[in-house]
Amino acid sequence: MKKLILIGLVLLVPGTIMGAYLHFMDEPYGGLSDNIVYEIIEHKGKIWTSTGRGVSFTSDGGRTWSNYDATNGLIYDEVTAIYSAGDTLWVAIDSAGVDNATKETYLVGQGLIHTEDEGQSWATMAVEGTLGFRRTVYDIAGADSFLTFAAWAGGLGVSFNDGTTWRKVYYTPSDSVMYDSILGGANLNLLPPTNLYFATVVDTFHQDSIVLWAGSADGLMRFVYAPDYAKPSSNRINYITSGEGYVYICGDSGLTSIKYIDSTEVLFSSFERNGLPGMNVTAAHRIGDYLLAATLDTLGGEIPGLGRSEDNGMTFTTITAGLDNMDGAEENAEDFVTMGDFVFMAAFKAGLYKSADSGATWEAVPLAGDPASLLNVAHSVDGYLDTLWVGTDTGVVLLTLDYAANAAILTDSLFEFTDSDTSGARCHKVRLQKYIDEDTEAVDSIAVWVIQHPLNPATGNYAVYFTPNVGEYWITNANFLQGAAHFDIEFFGAAVMLTGYEALRFAVDKIDPEWATIPGYDIRDSLGVIPNNYSQKNIYAIEAVDDTIYIGGAYGALVSPPGQFIRWHIFLADRDPRHVYAIDRYTVTDTLSGNFVNALDIQVVPDGDTLIWASTHPGATGGGSNGISVSTHDGKNWDVVYTGTNAWNFAFAGDTVFAATDAGLLMSTDLGESWDTLYIAGLLRNFPRPVDYFFDSATQVISVLVRDDTLWVGTDQGAALIHLDSLGNPDYDWDLFRTYDSTRTVYAFPVPYSPYDGNSRVFFHFPVPRDAFVTVEIFDFAMNLVQTVADGIFQQGGEGIVSSTLYWDGLNGKGDYAAAGIYYFKASLSTGEEYWGKLAVKP
Repeated sequence: MKKLILIGLVLLVPGTIMGAYLHFMDEPYGGLSDNIVYEIIEHKGKIWTSTGRGVSFTSDGGRTWSNYDATNGLIYDEVTAIYSAGDTLWVAIDSAGVDNATKETYLVGQGLIHTEDEGQSWATMAVEGTLGFRRTVYDIAGADSFLTFAAWAGGLGVSFNDGTTWRKVYYTPSDSVMYDSILGGANLNLLPPTNLYFATVVDTFHQDSIVLWAGSADGLMRFVYAPDYAKPSSNRINYITSGEGYVYICGDSGLTSIKYIDSTEVLFSSFERNGLPGMNVTAAHRIGDYLLAATLDTLGGEIPGLGRSEDNGMTFTTITAGLDNMDGAEENAEDFVTMGDFVFMAAFKAGLYKSADSGATWEAVPLAGDPASLLNVAHSVDGYLDTLWVGTDTGVVLLTLDYAANAAILTDSLFEFTDSDTSGARCHKVRLQKYIDEDTEAVDSIAVWVIQHPLNPATGNYAVYFTPNVGEYWITNANFLQGAAHFDIEFFGAAVMLTGYEALRFAVDKIDPEWATIPGYDIRDSLGVIPNNYSQKNIYAIEAVDDTIYIGGAYGALVSPPGQFIRWHIFLADRDPRHVYAIDRYTVTDTLSGNFVNALDIQVVPDGDTLIWASTHPGATGGGSNGISVSTHDGKNWDVVYTGTNAWNFAFAGDTVFAATDAGLLMSTDLGESWDTLYIAGLLRNFPRPVDYFFDSATQVISVLVRDDTLWVGTDQGAALIHLDSLGNPDYDWDLFRTYDSTRTVYAFPVPYSPYDGNSRVFFHFPVPRDAFVTVEIFDFAMNLVQTVADGIFQQGGEGIVSSTLYWDGLNGKGDYAAAGIYYFKASLSTGEEYWGKLAVKP
């Protein structure tokens, strides 16, 4: 709905989610219901308008109109929004009220009504947020079964089941608390402007995700509703890796792949329905075109599995060849590494495996002859050139490989750790840090880092060691690296990052590291969500990709802004598609023209790109201006393309943009770089006799619609249409439509009337019960005769016969145009009847 904004902050009283009753009404009345046309839509092949006095519709291009109002279907006359959802027509209505304390007139929301039979019957719904003081629904939008409304102080509502049930949507939890706590008009100013909504539109051009755009009094909101596969799969993260432009996050409920397209993160989550052997993904690895994912079936007794995908995780095939011994509890894959043409897998108590065909078949690589040896419990692998490091339950093993002989082991060395007060025997993680020579860009040296866990916590401890010289000696730090549980290690250039329990540590100097906790004990989300002491929780995994860090633990995954370690973006799993996945807010700081967004629409241009159009005012917190803004990149960029007026509605025809504004109907054929104002003039078509008429510069254009190569326009003076092909013709004519009361017997039309627009005429309508000679005279407000426009003109009469052909051209008796003002006309019939009427002349 695009009507004048009646701004006032109000409190909201919690209401019933919904209630409904059905009522049947009479046939619609004839005629355009009102000249103030707030919105124009198409519904079931007809054009429908919402007006200041009900709704009107036409099926013949405006020649005839029918309407519903408070007397034949609607509860109140004032219709503030209208929307077509397939077979269902939704209408929002309100009424006027007066504040007893301030005597201020305000709008009272009266709920939503809908019809499935084009108005023959209407159902009324009492939806939370649509009833009461300034809870006026100004806009309704939707896609398929998803519906939404913007109800000013009633906030933003959504439905996922065609409007059967509704729920509220809030920008922040504080908006919800504030909404529930305000109980009276006296506390109106306490309502947050980010919960005052005026406009909404739904974007469905993101696969199966729904993007809800909503204009508030203090910013443009972008709410994302995504299916489970387009959101993070898990909140407990086991492992993170990367490859071929993807980041893979392994969680206890599935595998999530992240890829960046035009700086926008695109997520895809795989589950058991995609072919994963189990739901709990313990590790993943990318080998060229293949993706390996190791899983546990947590519902089936921890039975391990290994899946391989050839389509980036869309589907998986379970791999079993050579993995007969990997079939029991604690025999799942925990780590992978590619060495030449071979991939190695650490499979916990199942030991070490290798594959020469990208994971299709496997071969066990025993590290000790005794299958029960702790050397055959493999937790982690990493390598460089022909050296492979394996973390086991008795320390770390260094293997030298012969690739020509199927990666056979040439030599091996064991760097053994034992449970003690300062260390543990189990090598939970081994990673190689490569130092690059700045001049040759070759690997200059390697440091080997190991994370040790105790086999028996009663006798051993946690520790982190590194060796700069292939194990000649090992270095640790008693203050930071001993006694605290660490789980993963990653390198960011020359820097080292450790994750663990109550720790995300960072050090630069490889010889004598000085460790710091980064970014402290409070990781702040770049989108505004601040988890409580995230870094004090278990952080199990870390991965560095270029200048971006990914970490994951017991409470979701996080990604750092490029090159920074503060204000991380937090990924939290919520597989319910009815819950908001992500929220963005855009204001003047994002180069939006203003913070108060009062109109929204989405344009799909012929090349397939989508543009977001927004009309704005200065917001509740100040800043900005009246203007039009457009984004060509899903809100990530904004250009101000017009300033100085309010737009209430947009419509599109290919690359052409139409904007209904206070400054008239604007048109741009270059996506807003330049604008033309369209002059609306033509013939009034729905009157008894078509007459010349035009909408002057003072006319407010409120709504616009493009349907079937026709442009429809709604104003505060009536409606109009024209074929798009005629817009380029300087002699084009519009069809104009205004209300007239066919039940009245005496009136002039069209009024108000202007004699200055060329060949314009004002006609007179009055009954002629019998054949008669008719005289029509014009008088000014002082009842002075101005002109005799008909003097004894014969008119054929009879029962139900009216005269509508006699007219006045606006000239007085001297041949000059009559001055603007109020005039009266008198029609005198030779049969004795005499009729009086009134008309207005405008400049």
